[in-house]
Amino acid sequence: MLNKYYDKFIFTGQIKFKDSNFFLIDIPILIMPAELLADLLFYSSHEQGKQIYSSVKKSVKEFLPALQAKPKYKGVSLVNFVFDFFSSSGFGKLKLVNFDEEKKRAIVLVSSSPFAVFFRNKSKKPIDHILRGVIAGTFSFAFGKDFDCVETKCLSMSSSECEFIVNSHKEFDFSKKNTQQQLDPKV
Repeated sequence: MLNKYYDKFIFTGQIKFKDSNFFLIDIPILIMPAELLADLLFYSSHEQGKQIYSSVKKSVKEFLPALQAKPKYKGVSLVNFVFDFFSSSGFGKLKLVNFDEEKKRAIVLVSSSPFAVFFRNKSKKPIDHILRGVIAGTFSFAFGKDFDCVETKCLSMSSSECEFIVNSHKEFDFSKKNTQQQLDPKV
């Protein structure tokens, strides 16, 4: 029908269209052209990108308890569950490729970012502020500790996929321009 992930929700009646809105397990969702958000991200300033990132990170941490109706997932298994949700929802394929359990830091790759694909090889800066917020919010919720996320490679900047580094705020090197452009030094 749609995809394996959403077919389960359709089959069990957990996706509804009511009052001109879609709901997934009582969470309002929408279907829209990705290009609408891609333009917003591409043309945003560094400060606007930081604000978008912070807002999405906060929202993800707040809505994940509703998505995780069955609290059988914890830590890395919860991260993979949430990544599967976002991958199945059209955010590109999110993949945890490296996770240091002890130091709680990670590398996440996203192939086919729905935002960066519109500006392939046209940007001088990473543009996936929404994905950064999703990733940081997911890790923060999954481990009960605040994480941040910096995009180091972007499809919009001639990379074949987008790469994100997840770490605690204090572990990022703020002498690097890329970090300065994506995170506020004081939080």
